[in-house]
Amino acid sequence: MVGSYQIDVYSRRIRYRMYIERNITILTGHSGSGKTELIRLISAYVENKASSGVNINCKKTCRVLTNDDWQSRLENMHDSIIFIDEGRDFVYTDEFARAVRHADNYFVIVTRDSIPSLPYSINAIIGFREEKNIFNEAKQIFNDQYNIYGSLAKTADGKISQIVTEDSNSGYEFFSQFCLSKKLACTSAHGKSNIRNMIGEIRESTLILVDGAAFGSEMPYVMNLVRRSRHCVLYAPESFEWLLLRSGILYGRLASGIEKADIERRLDDTAAYADSCVYMSWEQFYTDLLVSITHGDKYLEYSKTHLAPFYLTDNVIQKVISFIGAIA
Repeated sequence: MVGSYQIDVYSRRIRYRMYIERNITILTGHSGSGKTELIRLISAYVENKASSGVNINCKKTCRVLTNDDWQSRLENMHDSIIFIDEGRDFVYTDEFARAVRHADNYFVIVTRDSIPSLPYSINAIIGFREEKNIFNEAKQIFNDQYNIYGSLAKTADGKISQIVTEDSNSGYEFFSQFCLSKKLACTSAHGKSNIRNMIGEIRESTLILVDGAAFGSEMPYVMNLVRRSRHCVLYAPESFEWLLLRSGILYGRLASGIEKADIERRLDDTAAYADSCVYMSWEQFYTDLLVSITHGDKYLEYSKTHLAPFYLTDNVIQKVISFIGAIA
């Protein structure tokens, strides 16, 4: 399943509007913010259609998945946006993670907890903003979504003393080379789950780089720690591969025939290209895109485990760092 979708769910009393563009969306927020009511309305429409008093406008079929025989029911759901209410314990299981992988559905999961088994984006963690419509005598409530982590700090007060990267592969190799030239420390966390443990031990100005496209489950913990820290700044681009593609270092160099406009279309409208049947997260899509467009070119060929010398040249490093802006 590909594409981005607007979903309008409404009755006489209440209206919801959502925009979904990734295969996994986390709907969160405090109690009473309308999450469970949304699921109730969708369930009512699925069971009774127009006679329920509920209307749903969406280009895809919206469904609700409950605990009751969820595996066999999910096997029969295709090309749909599937909503799962809070308290459904199966969403935390490895079985559910395997079911989501390569599924031709999008999932909207209501939860106030993290789901470590799913690689969801920090940009796919949303809540509802409640507004009163003063022009409607019925006082209809309009619940419009907002991104919980929509604005992340990208600049630091004072000089950066060190960089911490989430991974220990190509991204770490790249930033190690930059830090070497600037006489800065560079450390790998060796995985996203280790970032939170490192923050409490940091005592100097530090830029923490993570892959935002799959870092969602860690954000509630890490962001709280970063906000309390006087030393840490978090920068969460989609992925290291996204950084390389967005920085423009490959424009005019590729022999694969792909043009600048082709790359930018895939970056600007990733939802139209990152098929959920193929990619569990957009991080995988950007890696596959970078590998495919540089394949066969020994000078530019990209590997997630080891960088070609091109990516470690001074000009390339400075162009990527300038694009980041936080440590330029």
